[in-house]
Amino acid sequence: MTSTLECRELWTSFGGNRVHRGISISMRGGEITGLIGPNGCGKSTLLNVITGAVRPDSGQIILNDRDLTGMPPWRRYRTGLTRSFQNLELFEQLTVRDNLRVALGGDKDKIAAALAQARLEKQAGRLPGELAFGQRKALSLARLYGRSASAVLLDEPAAGLSHDEVEPVLSIARSLAAAGAVVCLVEHNMQIMAGYAAVVHLMAEGTIIASGPPAELMADAKLAEIFFGTGGR
Repeated sequence: MTSTLECRELWTSFGGNRVHRGISISMRGGEITGLIGPNGCGKSTLLNVITGAVRPDSGQIILNDRDLTGMPPWRRYRTGLTRSFQNLELFEQLTVRDNLRVALGGDKDKIAAALAQARLEKQAGRLPGELAFGQRKALSLARLYGRSASAVLLDEPAAGLSHDEVEPVLSIARSLAAAGAVVCLVEHNMQIMAGYAAVVHLMAEGTIIASGPPAELMADAKLAEIFFGTGGR
């Protein structure tokens, strides 16, 4: 089944500080949806609102026609909604294989598939602390592979990675999308978005100011100069 996730007119504030101003986004499985914008514009907070860690002032979160608004995080998780964090949250005393075993319920086929997807077959018996940073990132995302997730929210999974390390990590995101899950990729690098996302939503000051294919947004001279530093090139 191909999933859908909608944010409908989300308004969020902390005290007197307005973080979101009527955000509406539709995302669908089968493709990666990008979310990009300057620091402090509300991207990570939006992921927290979607997963239930932060309660919005108003608006709705709809996953596969099911209203998640007001649902606690653990119930949202049971609907297949999950996310990654910038902190990797690995079990440092467990091997790579055992990290996946915890996440995937001991299913040997799923564990083997996740190891292959993350290109970690040769590291299966090692501890996370023995891996390169890119491999640790891949392990973090590989725990989502095989979970039959409905929606996966990825908070800057490519941060700190070299060019060669990005592909093994984001290939997992592609596979999750291809399996029908909604995949929302939060990222600062528009070149990465251009390589992986079908649609990108550009956030600024708590609202969506532009949406479309990455190439279309980058071709807009004003957006390119302000947000991407390309001057439309």
